[in-house]
Amino acid sequence: MIPFYYSTYHRNFGDALNPYLWERIFNIKLKKSDFAHAEAVGVGSLLQKCTASKYAVLKRFSGHFKPALQVWSSGFIAAVPPGQVLTRKLEVKALRGHRSRQIIEQLTQTPCDCAVGDGGLLYPLLLDKIPAKKYPLGIIPHYRDQQLDCVKSLAAQFPGAVVIDVLDEPLEVLKQIAACERIFSSSLHGLIVADALDIPNRHVRFSGNVTGSEFKFGDYYSVFAPEYLLPSLTPAAAHAMTLEELSGDFRSKLPQIKELQTKLLAALQR
Repeated sequence: MIPFYYSTYHRNFGDALNPYLWERIFNIKLKKSDFAHAEAVGVGSLLQKCTASKYAVLKRFSGHFKPALQVWSSGFIAAVPPGQVLTRKLEVKALRGHRSRQIIEQLTQTPCDCAVGDGGLLYPLLLDKIPAKKYPLGIIPHYRDQQLDCVKSLAAQFPGAVVIDVLDEPLEVLKQIAACERIFSSSLHGLIVADALDIPNRHVRFSGNVTGSEFKFGDYYSVFAPEYLLPSLTPAAAHAMTLEELSGDFRSKLPQIKELQTKLLAALQR
């Protein structure tokens, strides 16, 4: 069993589906570990945990050697400030996007030739079957946005809309997303799963509460052509539009996603 770290501070479905994916799809048994003793990480903005100032590294880690950390589809939450260094050796198999790859190259001063793409693109593989469409619109607020009045008022505008709780049982969240005809989300993995299921989706910025929002969203979308990235909507802008208008600019990423999925699957089997 591989000592594995993923965020459980909140039971956010994007992080909570990690062990399901590794064990069911890759047939790799995991043992939940704290970050200091982990030997692998997967989906999530986790790589900033591998960096510290040079002074802190010398003080805290001198003479303390850890096994290499296997990195698959993880990313950074934000750009790394100057003067930061890696605190342990990384075995990089895949990264979420090109922004994270560039940071790794900056820190290692070495080209990083690895697969890119968020592992959440593989989450639909966990569904035994794709459920029938049940909701004209699924609204997926980030857990920090869940209690905002603008989320409730946006849902009330569209009859039949469902607000999906990212802290529910993770496979149920996945099924609910698949049962929607369209998705509005301030949760990155809500958009990623919708992309993988070819569901028209838009990023709605309900607040400024989402840590790393601009960076991690840009990191994910960096693997696609720039024209796929539409401007984020505000709730006010969404209120003024019909569902057809809101999803009319959606461009299917499915051909590229199939290629990314193949590379992500192969990366962990090397």
